[in-house]
Amino acid sequence: MKALMLLESEAQFKMLLTQNQPVMFYFTKPNCNGCHTIFNKLANLVESFPVTLCKINVDDFSELAQALSVFSHPTLIVMVEGKEVTREVRFIQLEKVKQLCEGWVQ
Repeated sequence: MKALMLLESEAQFKMLLTQNQPVMFYFTKPNCNGCHTIFNKLANLVESFPVTLCKINVDDFSELAQALSVFSHPTLIVMVEGKEVTREVRFIQLEKVKQLCEGWVQ
């Protein structure tokens, strides 16, 4: 499994939920410049941790976003074995994400 990916289907999303390693779902919109900046920083931050970072375009997956109560962007939902462990909305605290990732490698 790639550590960094763009969601291509809902079947792929369901498959990611079954992984043993943590998955970060990053919900964004194509026209959100701040979202892209934060995503790049987030991608750099998690590249050395055992986590999958999956970028989801809410325009392409609006039903999925709605089902997960994603109403603002960016929204970062971290799941482990299909269960949500944390959520960051609009102001992604990279230090908090880093601490979470560090906890997975201990």
